[in-house]
Amino acid sequence: MSKSRPTYYVPDQTKCDVCASSLRFNEFLVLKDKTSLVCQSHECRQIAGKKNRFPDLYRKEVESRRLKLEVQRKQAAEKEARIARMDEREFSENQQVLKSVLKTLPDLQNPPCVTVSMPPGITLRNGPDKEKVAEYKSQLKALIEKVFAEMVVTDRVATEAKDPGEPGEVLEDQDLNPTLTAVRARLCGVCKSGCCPTAGPLAYLNKRTIRRVIKARPHHSPADIFHEYTSRLSDKALANSCVNHTSTGCVLPRDLRSDICNDFLCKPLLELENLVERGSSTPVLAIKRYYERARRHLDPGKSKITEVVMVWPDKSSTVQFKHPKPQGRSKES
Repeated sequence: MSKSRPTYYVPDQTKCDVCASSLRFNEFLVLKDKTSLVCQSHECRQIAGKKNRFPDLYRKEVESRRLKLEVQRKQAAEKEARIARMDEREFSENQQVLKSVLKTLPDLQNPPCVTVSMPPGITLRNGPDKEKVAEYKSQLKALIEKVFAEMVVTDRVATEAKDPGEPGEVLEDQDLNPTLTAVRARLCGVCKSGCCPTAGPLAYLNKRTIRRVIKARPHHSPADIFHEYTSRLSDKALANSCVNHTSTGCVLPRDLRSDICNDFLCKPLLELENLVERGSSTPVLAIKRYYERARRHLDPGKSKITEVVMVWPDKSSTVQFKHPKPQGRSKES
């Protein structure tokens, strides 16, 4: 008769002997000696190894470790509390903005208006960066020539042109929600600085994108493809952003943009999918603030509203509003 395997469980209040944090089941399960409870933290395991050999040093390091973690937990809790207060205040300010807009456009009461907070970003300067543009042209030309050479060597131009379903394709006619796509495009124009400034010298363009563009233009030469991109460069581009980024959005049509630019959705746009139904004419009120999301809790004073825009799915234009000064704003830290 075979012996049954022991069943392990984590008793209530089972904590690491070093840091005093509660042990997870997988941490408890891998312990060979259940009388010495240590979590999987490398620092805790190092300290635990001194328990029998250097008991005095062990006690001092345990005390130091717990004090350090207590300070970290306190700082994390204070940060979460500040962010929660800012979220609550910003929500209240957004409601004030919405009420102000509804007073000027009473027809928005029915259908209702969807409110979104646009992702914040850096302040952009007008005027293209000549050095960045020159680097873009140089790298783009090299990329196009390399892709053409690879496609010629493998003799794939003719066969790939007949395969519109290859991964990486952007098929406009297969868009599941064209209404939402139109709203997203205009909201990206409102945003201006959420993700475009993170583009590198090549504006997220890569081999896959250029190969897709070549397949859609089988009779174009490398010079023709290069001209497709460079002829659209604008003297109104923003200096500290993508070379194709202007104050009204991207100068490239969707079929020339990278797959990242076509497919990436920031958090507000992802949330918008749950708010705007297919074919809906519900307008979207976009509210933009001045701050960088990652550091906004460090300087609450820089989270002021900078732009308020209404976007209608069934209209090609947007309407910009003067945003009201928030009432009862407190000086919080």
